[in-house]
Amino acid sequence: MRPTPASDDLKRCTKCGEEKPRAEFSRDRSRRDGRYSQCKACVRRWQEENADRLADYHRRWQQANRGKQRAQNRRYRERKRGDPAYRERRRANARRRDRERRAQDPDYVERRRENNRRDRERRRARTSDAPPETTTAEPVLTASGATMAAMPRSYPKTAADERFEAYLVDHGIPYQYEPPWEERLGVSAEVLPDFLIEPAGARVVAEVKQFETTHITDRLTRGGGVATLSDRAVYRHLRGAMTKTAREQLLPFAGAGVPLVVVLANPLGADVNMDFDHVAFAALGNMKVRVRIRQDGLPDDQHEPAELVADGYGAFISVTEQGLVNHHPHVSAVVVVHERQHRQDWVQQVIAEEPDVDELGGTGPAMDHYLKTVARREAEQGTPEGSYRWVEVYDLSGNPTPPGFNGVPLPRAVFSGERDRWYGFTEDGFGEID
Repeated sequence: MRPTPASDDLKRCTKCGEEKPRAEFSRDRSRRDGRYSQCKACVRRWQEENADRLADYHRRWQQANRGKQRAQNRRYRERKRGDPAYRERRRANARRRDRERRAQDPDYVERRRENNRRDRERRRARTSDAPPETTTAEPVLTASGATMAAMPRSYPKTAADERFEAYLVDHGIPYQYEPPWEERLGVSAEVLPDFLIEPAGARVVAEVKQFETTHITDRLTRGGGVATLSDRAVYRHLRGAMTKTAREQLLPFAGAGVPLVVVLANPLGADVNMDFDHVAFAALGNMKVRVRIRQDGLPDDQHEPAELVADGYGAFISVTEQGLVNHHPHVSAVVVVHERQHRQDWVQQVIAEEPDVDELGGTGPAMDHYLKTVARREAEQGTPEGSYRWVEVYDLSGNPTPPGFNGVPLPRAVFSGERDRWYGFTEDGFGEID
């Protein structure tokens, strides 16, 4: 048997060339010294820089080896089930991560309590034979304008549910929250969507997702206000919400003959950007810049300007050797719900009536002037109260659509508010549609 070197022996990394303690290299039984040739820092850096390639590779591998993956997971669980040391390591890691989050995020404890409470309500609703209690007596708007009794709910609405519901009420769109799905559409599943929207002559199934992540704030905190984000870090929470909804809540309704919609909202102000570029590229592929290069190596801006294109993979699309593949062809659209305070519009209008920044002597003096003007006008006139809501619809079922987008078309009349905007496939790519 070969003797094991001491833990303080040094080993040279083949990537960065530095000599480091052996503990800085991952274990690898195929190597003579039992350690990988590159240090953990170099491996971690490579993984971050190639996160999209790795995610795409793992997705393709899992799709091609589902049975093998399940068997490996089952053997691993059986092997570790009776290992007290393994369980203790998992508990220790969980406690360490919990301490770090508590120290970095003052709202972490409250969010965790709320999530745990909702999880308990969901489990109780699934395992109990008794119908869930109704947590509110809010009426449900019907197509005729009449009201009906609220449907029993298995767990309280999230702030995102309430924002979407407020939009529906504002625009007079008939709906039911957690209706009896088997009775209405003949579908029964363990995890069910939130809303059945019923405008005149149509039915739409919608699941609402809320965001709570602070991943960008956490990275900025750890990096002293500076952070480099990969494509995966930028888009992964949007993609995760789309993917999870498509697979869990909407897939059982794929044969119901109705449009299926993923609804996204961010009422808690999580670290998720929900403008057009971020949502479109999260759905359709990573943002890339395409530039035509002349023979002399310079950009040919005169004949073909640079353009943004989607590349690689998104929540719905992967680019493979066989062409584009849509992972969730049953989804009709992604809908993003926005909300804005009337006071914000009022402040913007007040500032627009004042001299511009240059006339006021620069940014500093201008900001001071604007703040004083807003405060004075607010004391004299007061400010408007309340808020309004609108949606942006990312239509994946309209005409034209690439092959593989087979969702039931979403009628434009469903989301037709004055401020609502629609995006979809066009002859030039994906953009705003009339």
